[in-house]
Formats: sequence, structure tokens, C-alpha cells
Amino acid sequence: MTKDDSLEDSLNELSFEDNTQQYQKNPFHVVLVDLKRAAFDRKIHCVEKPLEGDLKYVALSYRWGEVQETMIDTGVGYSVTITSFDLLTFIDLCAMIAMESELKDMEYVWVDAICVDQNNPIKRKTTIYQMTNIYEHANFILAVPDLHLAYLYSISTKNTEILFGSQRFNEYLYYLIHGNAKCLSSLDEEWLDKYKVPKDHALRQLLTKYTDYFTDGLMTYRERHWKYNEINVLNHLYETSPEVTEPTKNSEEDMSSQYRTVQTPTEDDATADDVLTKVKQLHQCKKPNCPLDLSVVVDEQPPYEENRFQRRNIALHHREWNQKIDERSTCIRQSMHLMIDLIVDWSSRVWVISEFNIAKKKNNLKYWFHQLSHRTLRSPQGYNVSRYRQDTEISFFKFDFNHPSFSTIKTAKVNDRGQWATSDPVYLKFHQTMINQLNDQTFLEMILNSKASKMEDRFYAILPLSQDYKHLIGSKHLEDSWKMNTLLAVKLKLYEWMNVKDKLNLLFFSGRWGTEQKGTILPTFATSTIAWYRSEKPEATVGGLEPSNFELSDPSTITLKQSATTNQLFLHLKPKSYYVWSHAKEKIINELHEQNKRIYGHLKCFHQALILDIISIPTWYTTTMEAHQQDKISMTFLDAGYIHLVGSLESNVWVLGSFPFFDNNELYVLKKKLKHDYWTHHNGDDYPSGFHIY
Repeated sequence: MTKDDSLEDSLNELSFEDNTQQYQKNPFHVVLVDLKRAAFDRKIHCVEKPLEGDLKYVALSYRWGEVQETMIDTGVGYSVTITSFDLLTFIDLCAMIAMESELKDMEYVWVDAICVDQNNPIKRKTTIYQMTNIYEHANFILAVPDLHLAYLYSISTKNTEILFGSQRFNEYLYYLIHGNAKCLSSLDEEWLDKYKVPKDHALRQLLTKYTDYFTDGLMTYRERHWKYNEINVLNHLYETSPEVTEPTKNSEEDMSSQYRTVQTPTEDDATADDVLTKVKQLHQCKKPNCPLDLSVVVDEQPPYEENRFQRRNIALHHREWNQKIDERSTCIRQSMHLMIDLIVDWSSRVWVISEFNIAKKKNNLKYWFHQLSHRTLRSPQGYNVSRYRQDTEISFFKFDFNHPSFSTIKTAKVNDRGQWATSDPVYLKFHQTMINQLNDQTFLEMILNSKASKMEDRFYAILPLSQDYKHLIGSKHLEDSWKMNTLLAVKLKLYEWMNVKDKLNLLFFSGRWGTEQKGTILPTFATSTIAWYRSEKPEATVGGLEPSNFELSDPSTITLKQSATTNQLFLHLKPKSYYVWSHAKEKIINELHEQNKRIYGHLKCFHQALILDIISIPTWYTTTMEAHQQDKISMTFLDAGYIHLVGSLESNVWVLGSFPFFDNNELYVLKKKLKHDYWTHHNGDDYPSGFHIY
């Protein structure tokens, strides 16, 4: 759920004292939608029940869209106007819930757009205050990231094209998300039969096991030679396929049992040479430049000559089964990528983050994409559930927060930034996204890298999820200070009361590689646009690599202060060690000083006559830093393991900046004039006053 402004205003208007008094006066009655009447009669009928006892209901989590308003009478004394989703979409969803394997016994559905009386201020306030209890009491929380499906159709013709593909291949997408390789392989074979792909065992093995168009290619990462082109391969297999063949000797069961017997070169049981040998056994090609020779990367790559124009505008010739294969694969991948985007969009909203973290307590989160629902006139409910080969019911997708395979999926390779071409394992990408968004977000990511209509909602939604900060909820004095309009104000408030480790990480994220607007506006430690990415390096976060460069148990390690003379805010930072760039005093880089003045000199904290020094502070304690030789750049500096401060050792005035050779092309040219450059290590005791970062 993502609340609109009226609901958010209600939450903010309701004080802690009002909440307590209201809760103590009367037991709360929750409004619920009758599931069976919505599913079978296609009518919205609500009931009002005490939020206690054995209520069987599902609470929906979704994001609001913008559709034409629909008014309905709830039947419990009020009417509502719905603009966040299409009413028919909601009714269709209820029909799906009524047929789902675990949810079919539920009696009610809670959805805020219907179950909150927005025209009654008192009831509205009370319901908003009880929101956490409503989700905690639910038997299941069902996430529907595309409940605003009508809105998605309306904003983009490309969306319409992709969603049409989701309908065409909804059964395949259903089993792909479930990871049911056996059903997928069976569907692959049925599809190949439907489009009259020759029933030649070798050809079908090559298509399903050694190209990226079918189950294996959708679920498994594969590394290809950089000249590999999947369209070339498909055309080549079409050209060399037998025109008339007998049915394959392998039954459907035999084919599915061969799943993953020969796989990618990353598996222990099959080297790249093994795969290439198998391909050559299946495809005895006399063509000197066989595209299949590039399907793996081997030490001694077979010779392959191609015209330099050959890779341009490669098209599928003949509107035959080869084109159908490519069209099908494109539709499936586009649908999966759209659902990945929908997951990110849904899970990045502060109130949704609160909802799926409530689900984490009981591990009762399910999710569904309504674009996979198949409408038909062949059943009273409007759905042909047998399409999913589950007799009379389907299974929504379950997100198990404690699933033992998470670590394996998270570390699985899904792309390569090197020289080779790679496959697009959308199955792995989808589930990695789910894990990253729902299970791995840090406190700082949740409160800062999220979407909220009002800034104070970040505190109301996220603080209750943190053991360190949930005690701040309920303090009227603190809550009054959360009424703010900018992310800058949120960051400054966090610097006031977060623990030392989180303050340091916010500072290092604000100065990490890729972050924009560093050192351009005061206070520089809170005004940069953070580049949110997860680094595999442990030193990327404070405390990730030991020993830490900071005393994490000492509150004075990092504190937010205000200058008595200028009233400017600054951070007082005390590291155990730091580095000074030794070339900062050499005449050869006077141009660098001038460049620093152009970048930072306009800031009010600097006097125009200052010679600007550059220091570097790492997250972990170390006495050595890799020296730079001529124009060789150490990648050590390109992550969040260091921050760079530009300022004056003499005046102790600093701003969060960048190491110029990495951020400015002109200074990179200047670097070539230097024979070497290096950093000098210092202990924190060498600068006992600590660093004042403005």
C-alpha cells in the first residue's frame, strides 16, 4: 500500500496521546471486503469486525496508480472513490485469491482504498494508527506490484506490448518464477511441436541446451565468445536443419530428465571444452565459420572469420520457426524485466517497506502479478485455472525470508563486465532483485533510498523496523521536529541521533565513487546525491573490514556541531589514521590548486588565500596505501573504502570532495607530468583536534 496525501496527513495529525486514548476507549473494528462475494458474485460488500480472534483475511500490499475514479458503496455506512486501481482488476484478483492453494480458505481481504473511510476524520485517524496491527493480524500479506495494471496500460504503448506478451506466455512465466524446470522443459517441447520444429534429437538438444532461447538459457548464466551472436546461431540451425525427420526417439520424460546434464562451463561437471565437444557431436557442421563454435569460451578458440559488416543489422530470414523462437524469447524476457522493474518500484516506497518487514516477522508474504492471470469464459469465476496444470487451484509465489538458497542465488553470476558476451538469466536476476529489495536493505537504504510523499513519513515508516531507533516513535517532541520538506533535512536529523556506525556510513556514502554534487553546496556531508550500489568489497562500509579506522563505541568519533561564529553546521570527525597527498605542496601542481579553488573556493567556509590540501580517510585501519606510478590509477579509491577531504590542515576547514585525478579530465592530463605521486600516512594523534567537515 502507498497512502495518498490525505492518509499521510491523518497519520501526522494524530498525536501519540490521541493514539493511546483512542485505543484504550474501544476495541478497534476493522472494515474488510467479503472475498467470496467479490470473487463469485463480482460485488463489493464490506463487513466490520473487531480486530481480534480468528479473523481469516489477506492484507494487500501494492503501489497506487492513477486511473479514472470509481465510486462504490461499501455497505457499512460509507462510500469510497477509488483512483489507485481499476475496480475490475481488484475483483479479478479476488477471484484468483479464492482459487489459490493456501488462500482459498480466507474469508476477507483488506485493502486501504476501500477499507479506510476517508470521509470520516475520526475513523480515518483511528484506522491509520492501527495500520501496523492490521498487517500483523493478517493471515497472509499479499504483494501485488502491478495492481495498478490499468495505469500501466495507459501510460505507454510499450507497456501494452509487453503486457500482451505476459498474457500470451503467462503459464511459462508462472513456472519460470516458480523455478519449475520440469514444467518449463515440457512447455518448451510442446511449443517446438506446435510450430513444427523438426523432431530431430540433435537439433532440439542444440536449441534447448546450447542456445539462450529456452529453459536453460533463461535460468542459467552462460559466458560466450565476444563474437557470439544468437541470431546468427538461430539462422544457422534453421538453415542446416533436416527438412523431413522422424519423431525423436527421446520421450518427453527423457528430455526433461536430461535437464542440466550438460551445462555451462562454470559448473564443476562440465568444462568449456566438454561443452564444445558435445556441441560438435550434435552439430557436425562443414561450414568453416560455424556460429556455434562461439557458444563457449575455450583456451584454443576455433578459427572464426567474419566480415566486419557481418554483425550489423543481422536479421532473421524466413518467417518460420526460427523467427517464432526469437519472438517468444523476447516476449518472455521483456515480461520478466518489466516484473523486475515493478518489484523495485513497489518495494522502494516507505510504507511498502514497512509492510513487507511486518511480513518478515511471521514469514507470511506472498506475491502475485496480475498480468499473469488468464481471463476466459470457460469457468464461472472467469478464469481457466487448469491452464496452470494444478487441477483446480494455483499457487501464488511465496517469498521465504529464511530460505536456505538465498546465499547461493545472491552470489550467482548474472552478467559480466569483461570482454565476453553473456546470456541473460532472467530467472536469477528476478530472484536476486527480490532478495536485495526485501531482505538485504540496510537502515540507511530504507530511510534514504526510498520514495515518500512527505519526508517525515520516512521516520514514521522505517524507525519502527529498527531495534536501535524504534524507541523514538511516540515522542511528541521528536515527531514535531520531523516536519520537513527536503532530503537534506532528513540527513541532518539522522546525523543528530544515529549511532556512530550509521553516521560514519552516511558520511562515506555521501563521498563514495559515483556520488554526484560532492563539495558543491554546504553542508557538503549532506548535500551530495548518493550513488546507491552494493559493493562486494568489505571495506566499502564502516565496520565491514577490521580493524576499523574509528572507535565505534565512542560517541565523540563523529558529532554534528554548529560554528559559534558563522552558525555553519559541521561534522567533527576523529579517525585513527589518515593520509595526506604529499604533492599538495609542490610547485608543479599550482594548476591543481587553482582548479580546487574554482571547484571549492566559492564555499563560504574557505578564505581565498588558502592553499587547499587533500587528505584521504579509509574505513579500516591501515598503515600503507598503494602508491600511484605515473598515470596508473589504483582502483582502491574508486569505491566507498575512502573519502577525500579538500581543505586546510592549518585552518582545519574541510569539505567532502573528490580526488581530482579521477573526476576531471584536465587534471588527469596534469597527472602525466608527475613522475610519481604518493600519500603519507598519519596517525590520528598527529591531528588531535579532529577534522571539521563543512
